[in-house]
Amino acid sequence: MTRGSQSRRGNIRRPTAIAVSVAAVLLAVALAAAFPKQLKHQWELSVVRQQTPYTQLYFTAPASIPSSLVAGQQNTFDFTIENDEGRAYRYTYVVTLKDSRAQQASTETVTVNSGERVTRAVTVVPRDNKSTYLVSVAIPDLKQSIQFYGETS
Repeated sequence: MTRGSQSRRGNIRRPTAIAVSVAAVLLAVALAAAFPKQLKHQWELSVVRQQTPYTQLYFTAPASIPSSLVAGQQNTFDFTIENDEGRAYRYTYVVTLKDSRAQQASTETVTVNSGERVTRAVTVVPRDNKSTYLVSVAIPDLKQSIQFYGETS
C-alpha cells in the first residue's frame, strides 16, 4: 500500500464520521424537542442527587420506657413516626403485648405529611403477675418495628 492510497482511505472515512456525528446531534435535538419533560427528568436523575425516601420509627423518650409493668393496669409509653418519604403517607401500626402464652394487639392508622412527624401515646395492660412481656410497635408494610421487654411483679 502506498501513502496515496492511505490518505484517500482516510479522506473517505472523515465524511462518514462527520455525517454520523451530525445525524446523532440531529437525533438528540429531535428527541429533546419531542420529549422535553422526559429529557429534563432524565437529566435531573443523572445530575441531581435524589432524595432517598424513608420512614423513622422510634421511641420518643427511650429513658421513660417502663421496664416494670403493673398487671391489670394501664402502662403507657410514646413512640414517633417520622415521614421522610417525599409525600404524605398513610401508616398502619400494630402494637402487641406478648407473654409466653398469649398476645394482645391493637391496630391504628395515621396519615403523616411529608417532612412531618406524629407521636402516639400507647397503653398496654398486662394480665398476669410475675411475667415477662415483649411490647412491640410495628409498621408491617415497611417491615419496621421497635420493641422492649417489661416485667410485672
